Amino acid sequence: MKKEDVINAVKELEKHPKKKFQQSYDLSIALKGLDLKRPENRIENYFILPHGPGKKAKICAFVDKEHVPEAKKFCDRVITKEEFEGWDPRSIRKLVREFDFFIAQATLMSKVAAAFGKFLSVLGKIPSPKSKTILGPGQDIEPIVERLKKTVRLMAKKQPVVNCIIGKEGMKPEEIADNVIAVFNEILNHLPERKRQVKQAYLKLTMSKPVKIW
Repeated sequence: MKKEDVINAVKELEKHPKKKFQQSYDLSIALKGLDLKRPENRIENYFILPHGPGKKAKICAFVDKEHVPEAKKFCDRVITKEEFEGWDPRSIRKLVREFDFFIAQATLMSKVAAAFGKFLSVLGKIPSPKSKTILGPGQDIEPIVERLKKTVRLMAKKQPVVNCIIGKEGMKPEEIADNVIAVFNEILNHLPERKRQVKQAYLKLTMSKPVKIW
């Protein structure tokens, strides 16, 4: 994929009428010849974009009292272990939808899983080593939060297509292109036959028609 082609696609999308809200740039990569019934062929990765997604990630932390001051400083919401009880399913679903990422103190993971795990797992938001959202002993919260601000989830588990936000209106075309190419190359690393297994790729704004870039 050529950076120039992606920049041209961004410039074409920039010609669309502006909306009353800031639109996202969305990337869609369709795959072929990939048997997703085989677990080893499924894609689920947390990838750091070179320029970030252009939107502020909302982060919630499950921590014990010793981490509360730091968590309140860097996270959007903090839930202590004393507050794990008394949640009804509707409130948990609302919580899970509201936040992009959840951080959990390692020593509390069993309690987090018991209280919230069912609902977090459905949307792939449960803290895990794969997403690097588990706070280990002596670990600081700030570096985790800073990394998550630039992180997107790349997934193809049921359908052979990867969709993700790649940027926001207001970002430079070169930045969007860098993000697109980085994700494209990351997906190739998961494909046994690399480019041969990419059917097509499109870039679009939230409310625009897609522009083919591959």
